[in-house]
Amino acid sequence: MTSATRRAGAGFPFHTISFAAVLCLGLAAAGQLLMPPSGDLNARRAEKEKAFQESQIMNAEMHLLFEVADLVAMAGEATRADFLNLAHDRGEMRFSGSREYYGNGIPDAAEIALLEMVLKAPTYSRAPSGGSHHFISGYFMENLALAAEKLPDFNVRVHRSLAALMTLGKPGHGAYAEHLAWRISGRKVSFDKYQNMASDWLGANHDLEKDGQSNREEWNAAVAESGPDATPLELLERYVRLAAREEKHR
Repeated sequence: MTSATRRAGAGFPFHTISFAAVLCLGLAAAGQLLMPPSGDLNARRAEKEKAFQESQIMNAEMHLLFEVADLVAMAGEATRADFLNLAHDRGEMRFSGSREYYGNGIPDAAEIALLEMVLKAPTYSRAPSGGSHHFISGYFMENLALAAEKLPDFNVRVHRSLAALMTLGKPGHGAYAEHLAWRISGRKVSFDKYQNMASDWLGANHDLEKDGQSNREEWNAAVAESGPDATPLELLERYVRLAAREEKHR
């Protein structure tokens, strides 16, 4: 799925809509969300959750989809428009003398949109086997701290963007985060200690809400159900609803 397949003149409305706000619309109507598992949190988890809220990561100041698009453009890997119009996919990596990045079948923008929805929905949970805000936000915070440690001269938007890619969890995304860090800083950056546990829910071959459909299958369903005239925004909205909220396929 590339921008060439989208309706002419129907690119992403960069300045007229807050995509993060759209993703959160109708969250309650999409089905009852389960609360995170009860019980005492250990001190480390409680501290992370407090830091997460105090840093305002969940509020309207974070527009993760746009921030990652800006990072990719800053690194010269794609234009902001190409990223937001679903023409950028670098979720896998192979070695052929050097690292080579290629697609995993889901545009990077769609994977980031799914992660952003979870981060901005404190009650989201598909426990015990599915993903939850409680755990995924904790992994994100660990990666945010790592990005800030490795690139102290850059701002929080860059740190969040790199943390988002690392939190997707697969080696391709982790290595691509290192590649982007190198492109913008001019020096080799290692994220070898990044937290990748969320890949069990966010990976293309995995299943966030454990309905038996992989995230890639949910993306393919979103494309098929939306039709060739769907805008990028419509595709992203449909994908997030299918992949995260157990909305029925048409």
